[in-house]
Formats: sequence, structure tokens, C-alpha cells
Amino acid sequence: TMIITGSNTGGKTVSIKTLGLCALMVKVGLYLPTKTESDMAFFNKVLADIGDEQSLEQNLSTFSGHLTNINKILINADDKSLVMFDEIGTGTDPAEGAAIAQAIIEELRRKGSKMVITTHYGELKTLAYNYPGISNASVEFDIETLSPTYRLLLGVPGKSNAVHIAKRLGVMSSVVERARELLKGEKLDINISVEKLESEYKRLLDERKKLEELNQSIKEKEKLYETELTELEEKKKKVRQQLFEKFEAELADAALEVKEIVKDLQMDKNSKNAEKARNEIQDVAERLKNRHKKELEVQRIKKEGPEITVGEYYYLAKVRQVVQVLEKKDSKVEVQAGLLKLTVNKSDLSVVEGKELK
Repeated sequence: TMIITGSNTGGKTVSIKTLGLCALMVKVGLYLPTKTESDMAFFNKVLADIGDEQSLEQNLSTFSGHLTNINKILINADDKSLVMFDEIGTGTDPAEGAAIAQAIIEELRRKGSKMVITTHYGELKTLAYNYPGISNASVEFDIETLSPTYRLLLGVPGKSNAVHIAKRLGVMSSVVERARELLKGEKLDINISVEKLESEYKRLLDERKKLEELNQSIKEKEKLYETELTELEEKKKKVRQQLFEKFEAELADAALEVKEIVKDLQMDKNSKNAEKARNEIQDVAERLKNRHKKELEVQRIKKEGPEITVGEYYYLAKVRQVVQVLEKKDSKVEVQAGLLKLTVNKSDLSVVEGKELK
């Protein structure tokens, strides 16, 4: 149950009409004009008492018209219903109207109905603090321009701002000041508290918006960093492959040259010298090839290998970069990889053969 309070012309009726329209759109399978991540419940019944139901023909006053409609809602509502009341309990004595409104709310809560209610009654604002499942909300209103901002502030009760609006509309200052005097005491203290609460809530909303923007900026930078890292690793892989292919080509050329030398030597009558030369050349070529492979290999750290040291730098193959060990956790370690903190297995770390990375 949500109880919406706030200024006249602040957007309370617009809020519940929009919600009711969205509920009906869901029932017929229409897309909602909301953000992608928004959720909307499915209601079998959408029941509402909105507007003035007075009628001369049926001899109904405003209050009687509302009660006639509300009684039909009480009979038909169930736990799959969305019930909306605009200015519940109006048209009669405020104290009695607030009492009837609370009794209606309690009955529909007993039935399990979901409710959205607009009101100016201060008594209904306190229900959120006494009943679980009831929350306050208020429509934001710009006192300077006397216009709604069309923002719904969740969790905060609103003020009617009648005195402020009267002053802005040019009502005699003596009348406005007298109204302020009559409001002194408990009601004025409550209004001041609500005003401070609204101000603090707006500040927190602004702070949350800034944090969300900062979080989004960090995510975008992380994504960009990951993309650049991937591109860099692809380039490194390509360069290594090119170097290896170049080495293989040079080795093939050297082998061809060796064959020519051997061929010339074989033509020499001293076959022992030719065989010796060929063996020596092959031995040199093999050592050259093995040395090149060693330059490209990274020695894996095995369980029986050197102990991982916090603060030291190692190579992490899965991100293809040097990382710093921040903390050891049994068989795992926490490392810093650029902007990212990762938890990996100790066996995932490696060092350049014969030398620790600093």
C-alpha cells in the first residue's frame, strides 16, 4: 500500500492515473513507457475511485458519490486487485473522513489488495510508521513557480503547502499570517519536520544519482580497459608469431646454406672432414632453436615450486600481464591487475625462467 501526499496541483492524481493505465496496458500485453529494467505486477482487477461523483439527479453529494463507488470496490476487491483512491475520505468532516479512510484501508489490506491512495489527511501519513507493508510517497512541488516537477519521492510524506501557495497567489498578507499563527504548535512542528525530511531526501537522491553516474563511468572505463588489453594481447601474440616465423625462415635459410656447404665438402675427397662439418652445423642449429624456444617459454609455478610472496609481481596468463600479489588465501591469491582486483589459483601465476618479475 502506498499513500501519496503533497501539494494541490502537485501531480498526485496524475501519478495514480499513470499507474492504473500501466496496469491496464500489462493486462492487454502492451509495452510500457518505462525503462527496460522496470517491473510491473499483473492484476486481475484494476479498481479506482477518482474524480467527483456528485449528482443532482441521483441526489448524491461529493462524499456520498465517493462512498457509493468505494462500497462497490470493497465488495469486488480481492488479493489480485489493484485499488486506487484519489483524495480518499474527502467531502465531509476531516476527522471523520480520515477515520473512514483508515477503516477502508484496513479492510482492503485484510483482503490482500494492493492500494495506491492520494490524500491530504495528516492522520493517514502516520500509517506507514504503524503498519508493515504501508509506505509514504510525495509529489515534488516547486513552490517558487507553483508547478509540479512530476517526480515521485518514495518513502517521504509530503506537505499540502496551502499557506505557501496562498501567499504566492497574492492572498492578503494578513490572512496568510493569521493562517501561520493558527498552524503554530504541533502541526507546524510536523510540517517543519516533513520539510526537512523532504530536503534531506532530495539531497540523498542527488547523491545517489551522482554515484550511479560515477559507477557507470567506471564500468565504461573498465570495458574500455578490457578492450584495449585484449587488443594489446592480440598484437603481442601477432608479434611473437611473426618473430617465430621469421626465426623459422632464417633457420630454413641457414639449413639450406649448410646443405650447400656440405655438398661442397662432400665433393672433397676428405669425407671425414665433410661429415664432421655437417655434424657441427646441425649441432649449432639445434642449440639455436632450443635457445629461441626458451626465450618464449614461461616456467609454471608448481605446488612444490617457490613460495608466492605478498607484494611481489608475477605473470598471470589468463589476462596476459604482470600482476601484484595482494593477499594469500590457502590455494588462492588476490592480485591487482591494472584497475581490477582478481582472485586466482596460485598455479595460475608464473615467473620468467630464472628471474622473478619485479
